[in-house]
Amino acid sequence: MRRGIRKVYVLLRCSRDVHENCLDMRDAVFGFRNILRAYTTRVEMDGVTYCVAADGFVNVPGVRRFRRDVWNLRTGGRWPKHVSGAKILVSNG
Repeated sequence: MRRGIRKVYVLLRCSRDVHENCLDMRDAVFGFRNILRAYTTRVEMDGVTYCVAADGFVNVPGVRRFRRDVWNLRTGGRWPKHVSGAKILVSNG
């Protein structure tokens, strides 16, 4: 098994229909201890509009768990949201 730390980039789409203010989803991303930066954005890639972008570091053995945790991310509050789309890119070295 390969060891080490890799850079990770994440694009998220929340479960809302309108992505004008996705601050609570951005704040939920900061719940991951390995995320350094997260911000709201409006990026369209392959016909999907993403509303939150983040980057950080992840251990190589923990990449699979990180991906699962991103897909299971939920916000709190009166109207909770979840991840309806994610693009996770992990550097090769």
